[in-house]
Amino acid sequence: SSLSSQSIRGLFCDYFFNRFKNRFPQKLHLFFVPLILLVSPAFPAPPTLQVSGNKLQTGSGCVALLKGVNVDGLEFSSTGEGPPSGNGGNTLTVAQTAVATWKCNIIRLPLNQDYWFGCGGANQANYQGYISSIVNYCSGQNAYVILDLHWSGTSSTASAPCGSGWGNAASTKQQPMADANAVTFWRSVGAAYANNPAVIFDLYNEPYD
Repeated sequence: SSLSSQSIRGLFCDYFFNRFKNRFPQKLHLFFVPLILLVSPAFPAPPTLQVSGNKLQTGSGCVALLKGVNVDGLEFSSTGEGPPSGNGGNTLTVAQTAVATWKCNIIRLPLNQDYWFGCGGANQANYQGYISSIVNYCSGQNAYVILDLHWSGTSSTASAPCGSGWGNAASTKQQPMADANAVTFWRSVGAAYANNPAVIFDLYNEPYD
């Protein structure tokens, strides 16, 4: 009960804790728990998840219970949204509040494929830097980030970033389905985060019609 009442936002496995506590006398067990809590602000990266039936599990078989929120802004604003005044504000602060205050162990981060490459007036380095700062923060807090392709274009053929079919404000928005340039987007995002256990890929937000 001491462990479950603390702000530990990582995965937990009941059988592990039950097996662990039964190995030690009660006095030693009570002494050991505060010792863990003293160093709890420094978390390792969360373990890689895998699907097992209708559950998400770690490689060791622990069931993952994910609880989180959507942190929007980067799909429609290349500079993010958050404090102090909404559009152009600090998206990282929103993510930090979700994890540190609301005790989320996962957030969903909607993205814009044009902004990722610096198309449509975005600064590529800054935009990718925002995403990296959020991923690094969540990973350091033993939490996950869902990178969601939310806004895309309407190109029927893939092309080099910021060429034909990219950066058109009239068409770059939430579409019924991802366009051909989404392949270019995911190749780049995948190369950046494929080996990061804190990152989950959401291929497309919400196909409709």
